[in-house]
Amino acid sequence: MNHLDIDDRCKRFPQLCQNNDGGFGPMPSKSSDTESTRFAIDTLDLLNAQIPDVENTLEWVALCQKSNGGFSVDAKSAPDLAATYYAVRIMDIARQGVPKKKKCADWIISHQRSDGGFCCPRSRTHSDIDNTYYAVRALNLMGQDIPNAPECAEFLMELQSGEGGFSSSKKQSPNIEATYCAVHMLQILGYQSYNRSKCIAWIKLCQDLSGGFSLVPGQTAKVSSTYWAVHTLKILRSKIPHFNKCGNWIMRCQRSTGGFTASISTEEAPEVWYTYCAIHCLKLLALI
Repeated sequence: MNHLDIDDRCKRFPQLCQNNDGGFGPMPSKSSDTESTRFAIDTLDLLNAQIPDVENTLEWVALCQKSNGGFSVDAKSAPDLAATYYAVRIMDIARQGVPKKKKCADWIISHQRSDGGFCCPRSRTHSDIDNTYYAVRALNLMGQDIPNAPECAEFLMELQSGEGGFSSSKKQSPNIEATYCAVHMLQILGYQSYNRSKCIAWIKLCQDLSGGFSLVPGQTAKVSSTYWAVHTLKILRSKIPHFNKCGNWIMRCQRSTGGFTASISTEEAPEVWYTYCAIHCLKLLALI
């Protein structure tokens, strides 16, 4: 197994994304949001690096919580399940309790639909896999039972396509993000009665000759899709095909600042999200 070198630039990049308010933006000089803050400190935690001014960060996150217990992307926005999950994960990494924990859990649970899934805002009638993931992960991190777990698991298993991957809704084709979300949630819920071998086979179809994985078979490999694919295969206890090649492909997405971009060919600036995906994936591959 060949280990890859991650230098201090990679640790420095998330730190450069921190603002004076304590939060982090998606890249340096961008406004703070709960999503970027979560992925920045999660990246630093994966690298065993210091989270700068963590008390100020926690104070900023607390300002994003609303009176109903939910969190928003920033202090001015309305709460949503995504931001609430990110805030809960931040508290988990920092080993801090979630403020207004019961209110927060009750607010999350209020978004569950009769099919067991979740949606946000509550005015929507149909569950979706993204909001269900945010809700299940947040409740699990807070040590809360997932209400109506059998119905939730059934909702997820019905999203598995005949090809093996999972889709975001019954009317859509499978993709690697939805597959990761579904498999991860089913692991949390303790339900394994879906076609795991078909799921594994479909995921492997998303890998291209570069070693990276794409959102669906035949598309361009992306760092985010590669992370979702590798993490899902790890949950399913399946070997990662060409893992050294996969790791080398990820490293080619690193830029001079230490951060990572979406893919090798992109001319966009590196972002915290892609940096998190790259580092976590390399950790899962045991290459760093």
